[in-house]
Amino acid sequence: GIPGDRQMPLLAFGTGGIKGTRATDLIEYVLRSGYRHLDSALSYPSHTDGSFAHGVARSGVPREELFLTTKVPTDAMGFSMARAALKKIREELPGGFADLCLVHWPRSDTKDTVVNHEWQVVERAGTWRAFEEAHDRGLCRAIGVSNYMLKHLRELARYARIQPAVNQIEYAPGAPLGELVEYCRRSGMVLETFAWLLPHNLEQPGLHHVAARLGRPLVLVLMRWFLQQGMVPLWKTDREERVLENTEALSDAFELSPADLDAIAGPTRNDYPWSYYQGDAAPWHVATMDFTA
Repeated sequence: GIPGDRQMPLLAFGTGGIKGTRATDLIEYVLRSGYRHLDSALSYPSHTDGSFAHGVARSGVPREELFLTTKVPTDAMGFSMARAALKKIREELPGGFADLCLVHWPRSDTKDTVVNHEWQVVERAGTWRAFEEAHDRGLCRAIGVSNYMLKHLRELARYARIQPAVNQIEYAPGAPLGELVEYCRRSGMVLETFAWLLPHNLEQPGLHHVAARLGRPLVLVLMRWFLQQGMVPLWKTDREERVLENTEALSDAFELSPADLDAIAGPTRNDYPWSYYQGDAAPWHVATMDFTA
């Protein structure tokens, strides 16, 4: 569960990169196959063209059974713009609310974090204030962040009235993000992971060894690795048969041993650009800034 006694389904389907009739058909199929957690964003094509809402409606699944996540994009950072974006939820999202609202990225101008300016801190603080207001008004039943590094989370902890329930990041075995993961755990933040199905993440020798011994598919074993650590792996496909395979496979409630978990984790890797998430607190003057105005 997440703050407010909301239950976040661990089986989560990502809706980025699909649109139109294909998105409507796939979202309907996913929900009819048993999924109840859909991950979207205000900037995703399936949201802007209405196919996300149409697919949800066509599925016939009652809104109270669903867990819908949305994200505020980088061009809506800052209090006023984030507030305006969040108001769209009332008209554009099924039921007029989101179960979870995330800040999509911690900065508006670029993903590069080498140069940071005080105005970006103010921008993030204003965005979070708008999120807290949306939470108070019932537009967002829970609020969280996406792609936040340690320094962003520590900064947020200084001014947040409501602490983030979730941090959604790119993560897979071997990622040099142990400190970030541990911080989220200590803070009670659910860690959602995306892009874990990229081919290089399925090449880990330890994953192949465990999957072969258990006689189960690599993807299912890797998904189980996340789930047993309390993480929510976002999964996506554009093929109906793969949707059914995963829902059926997850009913196979096998357990990974501690040795299996360690074997899959493997050694820390530095051959993938996880560097975006690394680094300690940046030299921002957060302690002297007033976030209450």
